Amino acid sequence: MKIFTLFSAVVLSLGATVSAQQNATCSCSSLEDRHIINIAQAEQAIAAAQAQAASIRVSASIAVTDPSGFLVAFRRNDDARLLSVDVSQRKARTVSLFAGAFTTQALFNLTQPGAALSGITETNGGLVALGGGVPVFRNGFFIGAIGVSGGTSDQDVVIANAGVQAIGSVRA
Repeated sequence: MKIFTLFSAVVLSLGATVSAQQNATCSCSSLEDRHIINIAQAEQAIAAAQAQAASIRVSASIAVTDPSGFLVAFRRNDDARLLSVDVSQRKARTVSLFAGAFTTQALFNLTQPGAALSGITETNGGLVALGGGVPVFRNGFFIGAIGVSGGTSDQDVVIANAGVQAIGSVRA
């Protein structure tokens, strides 16, 4: 018991030391400093994506996640199908879970039967390998993802890209 207590104390003190050192050296005063999409950027992306959706007459749901896949902002157009709510969020989350390495459209070919990632869409609560999930890079860093659902895969990609272009780029 004494050994366990001593071990626990050492681990806790090391953790506190590392944490203090990180805080002392990090001047991460804003989300942008930490390379995470903020609410203003997310809303700007959604507005641009909505404008694109309207211009091609698609009622869509648009989700923006941070690099960890957590929802930052979401909007569903009045006539968008209910299914699009979940699908748009899963598209954005799928991109985030792969750290922006590829779009959900690129993932489609990798997940076909016999392909390298066949079956992976059954993991993590259901990944989505349909067009419309796009990474957002800013200053070379992956800051989040946009997921769109409501049109065809190609339409969803066009809408998502409009959102990305308003605040960053699709590639680093």
